[in-house]
Amino acid sequence: MEMWSKKSTSSRTHSKSEIKERLSKAGQAFALLKNIWKSKNISLKTKLRFFKSNVLTTLLYGYESWKLTKAIGHRLDTFQKIAAYPES
Repeated sequence: MEMWSKKSTSSRTHSKSEIKERLSKAGQAFALLKNIWKSKNISLKTKLRFFKSNVLTTLLYGYESWKLTKAIGHRLDTFQKIAAYPES
């Protein structure tokens, strides 16, 4: 997916602590939906909708003000990969 790596670098300043906080909150949102992820009665399509509407929106809130660097893009990609394959 790596949607954020396709965004252009912004000239606006970013705060590493803000990004760290967004990653933490998105991780919490992901953890709160643990029963959804483990359920065999919920389709993958529905799980992806939950992920996009709850986890990604939490993660990317305010991203317009971040200066996107390779390091930040890498952290976001890593979060997504860990969330997509938590048992790996």
